[in-house]
Amino acid sequence: MVAGLKYVKYIKGEVNGQLYEPLLEYCFDCCDSFSLITQEPSRLSLKGKAVINGLKDHEVEVIENVTNWPGTDILSAAYINEKGEEQGIIHTLRMYKCDIFSLKILLDSSRCLYDWELPRYPGDITFYRYKETPFLISISHKETCRVEATDLEMDSLIVHVPGLILQDII
Repeated sequence: MVAGLKYVKYIKGEVNGQLYEPLLEYCFDCCDSFSLITQEPSRLSLKGKAVINGLKDHEVEVIENVTNWPGTDILSAAYINEKGEEQGIIHTLRMYKCDIFSLKILLDSSRCLYDWELPRYPGDITFYRYKETPFLISISHKETCRVEATDLEMDSLIVHVPGLILQDII
């Protein structure tokens, strides 16, 4: 854990337009990696598949068959396939390094934080200071996002992303 962790704040409202790019740039400046969730059988759109393919060279780890990731715990994931049979959904956590190339791919792919939702795009983008220390955690299908930061990081975030509204609870 990060010494001095003091705050958990929720981002109020949608993060798009003039807020989205500076938020991602800030996350890339202070974080080492980010993750996205995919599902098998893949129901990603062509745009989503293009993102995964574009990020392939920046991938640092793939963890298959996950049932939890920051912000989400799944008890059971299944759907009825075309034959009318129940079939399990396998979630995969894909970790990527934060670098200028992966930032460009994210910014070129989407202009809104909550676009990172299955099946259009890989889901629930999360940024990490270190592999085990989340900084920004999104749950796109619920349009919620939280920041876990020290008081200095929170102050710096507010300065670097003017107009970003943070609140204590959602």
